[in-house]
Amino acid sequence: THYSWRPRVIAADQRDKPYNPWGRHEFDLTPTRLIDEGSRLRRQLEGAGLVSFGTVPTCNSATSDDELKQHFEGSAIVGAGRVRIAPAPYPQGAFDYGDLLTSTIERYRQLVAIARSFGQKIVLETHSGSFVSSPALALNICRHFDPTDIGVIFDINNFMIEGGLKPNLAVAVIGKYIDHAHV
Repeated sequence: THYSWRPRVIAADQRDKPYNPWGRHEFDLTPTRLIDEGSRLRRQLEGAGLVSFGTVPTCNSATSDDELKQHFEGSAIVGAGRVRIAPAPYPQGAFDYGDLLTSTIERYRQLVAIARSFGQKIVLETHSGSFVSSPALALNICRHFDPTDIGVIFDINNFMIEGGLKPNLAVAVIGKYIDHAHV
């Protein structure tokens, strides 16, 4: 079976707040620790009969290149072949979808080049409230890339929240880019 690593940093404004998986979480595997301790953690994981799937940090395409390089490096050290990088959040008010899509695709072109240098693939997650909340929206980005460079974490629960798309239609839309499924 496969394991997803979750390297995260607890934001300063969350450190004294109650537990929250998107704020103050109970998991202290920072990107730096994953790099420093990744070889040992990989051996432990493999000793337990598990395989590294990827890393799923809380970051997006607007995250700095230096920070994303840490995530790619950590993922490579633990033997995971992919890193989840969400698109940057879309504006809350009116915006030009075509312009934002074009700039998002260009940013992913830059990120794919960085990911390749670490032997990694980028995965997007169909997640409610995101720029790729549905398979069709994810495809608008993915179709510009080879599936070996960008894939999709196919999260049925998340995209059912926005639009109620039936899974068989979703698979027909995004099929060749599906890298992993959350069920």
